[in-house]
Amino acid sequence: MDRILNQPWRVLQLMLLKRLGIYQNNPSIVNIELKSPNEYVEFYRQKLTDDYIDELVAYNPSYFSGKNIKSVKEEMGKLRDLIQKSKDEAASKGKYFKNNELEPSMQKNWLVENCAEVWAVRDAILQGAKIKNLVLRSVTVGTGLVKAFCNNNCRIMFEDFMNSMD
Repeated sequence: MDRILNQPWRVLQLMLLKRLGIYQNNPSIVNIELKSPNEYVEFYRQKLTDDYIDELVAYNPSYFSGKNIKSVKEEMGKLRDLIQKSKDEAASKGKYFKNNELEPSMQKNWLVENCAEVWAVRDAILQGAKIKNLVLRSVTVGTGLVKAFCNNNCRIMFEDFMNSMD
């Protein structure tokens, strides 16, 4: 089990999505191997950009048929702002990922972008959702039981979405 928990989050997500049978339905999920933590960081961040949305639309226009691409980009910008909000608060408290002052995070061993809730919101946005309409829940994968958000990054980013869970 420790070996699985030490794998990069993206690999775990791909494994879960494949097992759930939804891997083929999401054009934003690709099976790639990255060699270093820096490659993962850049991979995560690039998937949150407007340029990446343009790539997705060009690659699979039918997936985005009927969706307002300008609105999708605006919502992704809001998600980037929420990520930055968490980073700003972490920096103001002197908290950094692995003591790297270029990477503010409330979690010493966890980047803000490396969070399942961030990727769930991202995927909802790509499907046309508005952030203001989302309700977030964290669940234990093995049991499906609702649990508290696992770290302070999510608590900062998504505090406005958490009231419905109280």
